[in-house]
Amino acid sequence: MASLPKHIIEMVNKGNLVNAIKALSDERGISMGDAKDQIDAYESSLQTKRQNNVDTIASKQGMTTDFDTTQTLSESERTRVQNSPSTLRNIGDMVDPPEPNLKLNKGLDSHLDSIGYKKPLMPYWAKRLLIFLVIFVTMSVLFYSVFGRLVG
Repeated sequence: MASLPKHIIEMVNKGNLVNAIKALSDERGISMGDAKDQIDAYESSLQTKRQNNVDTIASKQGMTTDFDTTQTLSESERTRVQNSPSTLRNIGDMVDPPEPNLKLNKGLDSHLDSIGYKKPLMPYWAKRLLIFLVIFVTMSVLFYSVFGRLVG
């Protein structure tokens, strides 16, 4: 595989793949599929180089890059993860159906109460609607008073 020109490499690094494929196919006179294959090969080699760099840095620091969570979890955490609703839903042995109102709303309300936030008397959208209606009624009355007398 021939190396890519510098400006194509810059486009690929910036994430502008469509223009990189078009420019490479125009420049080398190849089909867009071949240009895409060359760019994909470059990206995979770049990803391999980056992963090798991460692995060497991790090995120098005495860390591993394999993220196997089953080895790092304690027994109680494993049972909690295995019995979580998402795992049970995936397995298909969920005992209770999910609650229709999430606990997030309750948690958010309790957090807002704890910091002393009071809900407004009227929601923001209702205030906007009320202002719009007041302006509309005022303009209607003005137009009727000005133009209604001219017609009738």
